[in-house]
Amino acid sequence: MLALSALTAALAAAAGCGIAFLLDVSIAGAMATTCGVLFAAAFLLAPQRGLLVQMRRRAVQRLEFSVTMLLVHLLHHEHATDAAEECRRMTLHRHLRWSEGFTRQVVRQADSHRLVEPAGEMVALTEAGRERAQHAVVGRSEDLGSRI
Repeated sequence: MLALSALTAALAAAAGCGIAFLLDVSIAGAMATTCGVLFAAAFLLAPQRGLLVQMRRRAVQRLEFSVTMLLVHLLHHEHATDAAEECRRMTLHRHLRWSEGFTRQVVRQADSHRLVEPAGEMVALTEAGRERAQHAVVGRSEDLGSRI
C-alpha cells in the first residue's frame, strides 16, 4: 500500500509538473490538482467500494427488494375476493404506490426470473414466486419449526 501511495504521488508530481510547464501555471497548484483528479477517479471508480459501484449495487438491491414486495403483495391477495383488482397488471402501480414505469420494470424482472406469469390481465405467482414470497413473510422453514 505504501509503494502504491509513493507511485501515485510520483505520478501526480510528474504529471502536474508537465501540465504546469505546458499551461505556464504554478507547478505546486498543478501537482495538487493532479492529486485531486487522481483521488476523484479512485473515489468514483474503485472496483469494490467506488461510488459508481455502490450506486449500481443499490439499484440492484432496490429492484430485488421491490420484486420481493410484489411477490408478497400477490401472495397476500392470491385467493382473496379483491384479487381481480389488486393483482391486475394495469392497477398494480396504484396499490403498491410505485410509478407505472417502475412497476413495469419490477414485473419484467420477476417474469424474467420466472417468479410471476401473466394470467390474462392479472399477474399470478409461479410456484417459485410463491415460495420466495412465503420465505420473505415467514423466514426460513427451520425458523418456522422452532416457533411452533
